[in-house]
Amino acid sequence: MLHSSFTQWKHRFTLEIFMEDGYVIVDGMPSSTRSYRDEWIIEGRKHTGFAIGNPPEQATFCNTDPSWEKELEEFVDCIRHDRPVQNGTSRDAYETMRLVFGIYDADESFRERAAAVLREA
Repeated sequence: MLHSSFTQWKHRFTLEIFMEDGYVIVDGMPSSTRSYRDEWIIEGRKHTGFAIGNPPEQATFCNTDPSWEKELEEFVDCIRHDRPVQNGTSRDAYETMRLVFGIYDADESFRERAAAVLREA
């Protein structure tokens, strides 16, 4: 599940990925405006012992996000050295969206709802 809100007065960003044997939760997002809570990355593993509903977790606090600076540095470097962008290309964006819609399309109820919307259009 991915949740991000720009309409709540308290901005939220949460990404939860749950699989058969574990999960990762990204809660918060470092930003210059500090409008989101600080970022935590929480990893949990399936636990078959007594506390099955409360698995052991490892939480990592992240208070900086160098990604924007690194993206900009690479972009400027590409311009200065007349070479193509290597990271974050339009092809990367296309492949990411193809993956996301492939995941959605694997859900039969999503396919049915999408088909109904297309029929109404």
